[in-house]
Amino acid sequence: MRKKNVIASIIALSLLLMSGQALNPGLARLMAEYGVSESAVMLLVTIPPLAVIPGTFIGSLILRHFTKKAVGIAASLLITVCGTLPVMIDNFTIVLVTRFLVGIGLGFLNCVT
Repeated sequence: MRKKNVIASIIALSLLLMSGQALNPGLARLMAEYGVSESAVMLLVTIPPLAVIPGTFIGSLILRHFTKKAVGIAASLLITVCGTLPVMIDNFTIVLVTRFLVGIGLGFLNCVT
């Protein structure tokens, strides 16, 4: 039973890794909503994968001091909070920052899985 729980947990965490691409269908609407250029909106898709790189390095350092479970929970919380925060925010710059933090969380998650 424990092995099934571990496999289910890994699959659930892996779904978070693909969450960055969920934004692609709404890019045109985001351009109109925020009144920014196409290249600025494309940053919303580009920033998380770029932030995964430093997030992975930072995550590997954090894993020296904390358990995989603790880092996985922290990463999931960071991704969840920063992934849903843009729904309540009208500032495009803050949305970019939250997308960067989602990428950092994904980097942490890469270290755990």
